[in-house]
Amino acid sequence: MKSQPVKARSLGNFSFARGVGMILVIMGHSCSFMATQNYQYGYTLFENAVSVIGEGFMIMFFMISGFSFYKRKFKKCLRTQVKLFLVPYYIVFALIIISKCLNVIVRHRPFPNVLLPTYLFGLNALGGKVIRGHMVSDIGIFWFIWALFGGWIIYNQISQIRNSKLRNILVLLCVILGWLLTCLSKIYPFCIHAMLLAVGGLAAGEYIQKNKLLERSWTITMWAGVMCFSMISLAFGNMKIMQGIWKLGILDICGVFSVGLVLMKIFYWIERKLENSNLCFVRWIEMIGFHSLWIICIHAYESQVFPWWVLSYYFSPMMSSILCFICRCCAIFIIFFLVKKVRYYIMKYKRRKNRIVLDPE
Repeated sequence: MKSQPVKARSLGNFSFARGVGMILVIMGHSCSFMATQNYQYGYTLFENAVSVIGEGFMIMFFMISGFSFYKRKFKKCLRTQVKLFLVPYYIVFALIIISKCLNVIVRHRPFPNVLLPTYLFGLNALGGKVIRGHMVSDIGIFWFIWALFGGWIIYNQISQIRNSKLRNILVLLCVILGWLLTCLSKIYPFCIHAMLLAVGGLAAGEYIQKNKLLERSWTITMWAGVMCFSMISLAFGNMKIMQGIWKLGILDICGVFSVGLVLMKIFYWIERKLENSNLCFVRWIEMIGFHSLWIICIHAYESQVFPWWVLSYYFSPMMSSILCFICRCCAIFIIFFLVKKVRYYIMKYKRRKNRIVLDPE
């Protein structure tokens, strides 16, 4: 296992892959935001292929994080994960509340009480639900943050076990339990069902790294198995990890892991080709990927604060989606630039304050 941790505020290697993934996530949210949500299962082949590929990207992100996994003591792991994931999560939550309060004062709009229980307990009730008399909603892209937070802690504890067979069994049980929970209910605090699924992604990523599966050529049998599961899900399946939707059950889970593995193999090949590239757009995408955790937080903030839905009143669905994507990218870039500037001046102030000056007598 690796003994060196990844850099703070980074999710691991594969910057280009994560950058492409983040762009597609923002693009997907911009398009689906303007469309009428319909979760009825269809009967047309490959009808939900886009959804399967999208969830495959999220599994690939788990694998990428597992690619840089390293074992450590429980307390140290917990502190690191809290600092890396929960601190940004609750900071963004506080900023959303402040922004909503300003909106109440300026525009005299009612405060959305749904935000408090939703973000405090990390709920995934897409479209809104009533739980014990309280209206709740979903935390959006932040489900991924909770999944990685819990997934790392659980898998770190499993990795302490010396018996490799027992470790593999526990990882498999975590993934199966994550699926079984969604059969009982679709709403869970802190996206526990996604945490358990993330354990499988992290374990797969570590296995890929240790056995150099990306560097080696795959056998025909391996390609056949991976593509078989992928094609079954692409053709007949449908999945939404956050919402706990698995149309084909375990087959869809095998399918989405297979899609994630294929995507990882493809991006490994692409990044090897672009290793010494000086193309501007490649560097931009890599920068987005390196700062993917920042992008996720800013995207979660702007999706709650900015009223992108207003665009649908003035433009067609297609044009609304395009404008929403462009405006979102601009907003994320501006907020990211401002955050970096503020962080720079705060660090500069701290260094100046802690500097020891010796005055000559």
